Amino acid sequence: MSSWQARLFSFILKQTFKRKLARASTADEARKLFNAGGGKPMSGVRYTPAVMGGVPGEWVEAAGGSGQATLLYLHGGGYFACSARSHRAITGFYARQGFKVFAPDYRLAPEHPFPAAIDDAESVYRALLESGVSPSGVVLSGDSAGGGLCLSLLLRLRSLGMPLPAGAALFSPLTDLAVTGESLARNDKRCAMFSGSRMGLAPSLYLGNTDPRDPLASPLYADLAGLPPILIHVGADEVLLDDSTRFAKQARDAGVPVELRIWPAVPHVWQLFHGFIPEGAESLASAGVFLKQRILDGGALLSRRDSDQPDFDTIIVGSGFSGLGMAIQLKKAGRHSFIVLEKADDIGGTWRDNTYPGCACDVPSHMYSFSFERKHDWSRMYSTQPEILAYLMHCAGKHHLAPHIRLGAEMRDAVFDEATNIWKVTMADGRSLTARFLVSALGALSRPSYPRLPGIERFKGKAFHSAEWDHGYTLAGKRVAVIGTGASAIQFIPQIAPQVAHLAVFQRTPVWVLPKMDRPIGNRERAIYERVPGAMRAFRNVIYWRQELTGLGFLHPKLMKRAEELALRHVRRHISDPALREKVTPHYTLGCKRVLISNDYFPALARPNVQLVTDGVAEITEHGVIDRSGVEHQVDAIIYGTGFRVTDLLLPVRIIGRNGVDLNDAWRNGPEAFLGLMAAGYPNLFMLLGPNTGLGHNSVVFMAEQQIRHALRCMNLMRKQKKRSIEVDAGAQNQFNHGLQRRLQTTVWASGCKSWYLNENGKNVTLWPGFTFEYWRRMKKLNMRDYRLA
Repeated sequence: MSSWQARLFSFILKQTFKRKLARASTADEARKLFNAGGGKPMSGVRYTPAVMGGVPGEWVEAAGGSGQATLLYLHGGGYFACSARSHRAITGFYARQGFKVFAPDYRLAPEHPFPAAIDDAESVYRALLESGVSPSGVVLSGDSAGGGLCLSLLLRLRSLGMPLPAGAALFSPLTDLAVTGESLARNDKRCAMFSGSRMGLAPSLYLGNTDPRDPLASPLYADLAGLPPILIHVGADEVLLDDSTRFAKQARDAGVPVELRIWPAVPHVWQLFHGFIPEGAESLASAGVFLKQRILDGGALLSRRDSDQPDFDTIIVGSGFSGLGMAIQLKKAGRHSFIVLEKADDIGGTWRDNTYPGCACDVPSHMYSFSFERKHDWSRMYSTQPEILAYLMHCAGKHHLAPHIRLGAEMRDAVFDEATNIWKVTMADGRSLTARFLVSALGALSRPSYPRLPGIERFKGKAFHSAEWDHGYTLAGKRVAVIGTGASAIQFIPQIAPQVAHLAVFQRTPVWVLPKMDRPIGNRERAIYERVPGAMRAFRNVIYWRQELTGLGFLHPKLMKRAEELALRHVRRHISDPALREKVTPHYTLGCKRVLISNDYFPALARPNVQLVTDGVAEITEHGVIDRSGVEHQVDAIIYGTGFRVTDLLLPVRIIGRNGVDLNDAWRNGPEAFLGLMAAGYPNLFMLLGPNTGLGHNSVVFMAEQQIRHALRCMNLMRKQKKRSIEVDAGAQNQFNHGLQRRLQTTVWASGCKSWYLNENGKNVTLWPGFTFEYWRRMKKLNMRDYRLA
């Protein structure tokens, strides 16, 4: 869906520019139309006339200083019109993103026909390298004919054996001067600027007697192997659409990484009008992030480390629900200068990592999803891992996050520079990035927890954690031990029990298990959610308030008696053996530990090949597990269903704030944050799903959304007041946490059991002690008394 601004501007261009261009009978008349307007300097940008390699042009840099990333911008205009000055809207935007831009005024046709423009572009590139700029620190960008010229330059450099730039970002590139694309006719009436029948004018002026299929003139017909990564943005209604789509296919077939995005209802080179058309700013910002990523790939630095201009406005660490949600909302807010660092080779967070058999969510599907991206066609009430991961992939694709995501990028530490109010993030490979804002979306369920058992390293069979499931190992016919009976274990035990020869389940403490109200969602019901206005929202609201009602028992433990009766009936229904019933019956208040839901866990335990061991684990031997009664259980494989290091929210990551204080040290006695989002002494840092934002009754995605909106309010306040940092007041943080811990003392989580909700000091650093609508109400407004701006 395009913006109304894009549709309006396209309409205006059709009525004005397109009609005038259609009446232009000479090259001079067309040139005057192209050259009209443009050239207005952007605020906060410095323009310096210069000559590079004998070619005049201008350096374009941010007034506060540029980075080390050099961008060569080649303007469009059909090779016969326009200039560096006419494209200042684009080069200025790039400069604001931290690029040092050189825009040459290459020679134009018909006075200087092919290959004069390519010769000039080559001369400028050579001059850049001779000035000491590394090829890996140079990127190209261009629009229309300038986009085609970027490709011609790459082909020329490759033929000469010269080092190529790190990448190229092209806007509606002109790649076929033989003008053979079907979109010339198909989009003739839809295109806002050009008529397909007039597109032969530029080639005729530029080529002279040159064959229009000459590979250097028309890159579509070239051998494209060996070119650097390329990003292409083009409008769906443009007559030049096929120049982009056909070239992208040719390049991909040649092994060139290409990111192609087709934008609906935008005019040709809409990036020039980013001040009015929001898609223009989004396209340019996305291109800027893509080019910076290519420079990083080449090992070059993006900015000088003494610069007060960061590489990005925001760095997001993690690509699970909260990280992707933050990225999407940044884009929706028009804040496109961000990068998502993901340590793995794909997105998805815990739903990427946890692939064990039976993996599913224990929150209803329609609540375990974004409110702004409701999914009408969930297959079940409680969705499984593959469907949730597919949903996250869908969200990332729909909102075009790919250029912003850097895979294989594990953050090791982040240091706040008090002089510049900028975060410097260092990755595991030693590379570093800077940003004004740092958003931690690491997630609590990202670091598997292994038990500290004597002899654990001696076992000679197969051993793995449920979060690191080895799908290459066959369990069929094997003797298997499962250590742990938490949320993951009760899902995979029923799946593997029918396969194995014998299954020994080691239970430390019995868990409360309630029936799972799961069912398939039929086609008719899905159709209602899709087609009936408001049906999807209404159903989601019903689920939300039903889940909120269950929160009463967690806040008032006496109310849990009825739920305990339901859980005990559930045991009796599936287990007839009195001794086994006693083993699985908890003797603490329901809710003190995580409440689990399952319909097949108890039937699995009742199988003849399954043994529930409640004596505890004494040690691991080479061939099995010895329980505390001295019995050795010989097994072929051990599966650890022992959960995650939930209370170690940061380790092994280091976050260094004011006065060089590591947040891990500040949290030595237990993590604390204001609203679970910000920590005193750590400006411009937002921790999504931070301390005390977990839930026992509803969806943490809802909590993350409230934090994301609050973080954006903080960012917008900074921009509005022209400040460089925002942090929570230490007094406000202390007061908030004192009240929070006081409320927790009357909840079911303080009723006496030991759980992973509590740290080693018995402090609950995990859960929110109330209803989620309370959190929503608290996060809805920004109370200025709680913050300090600088």
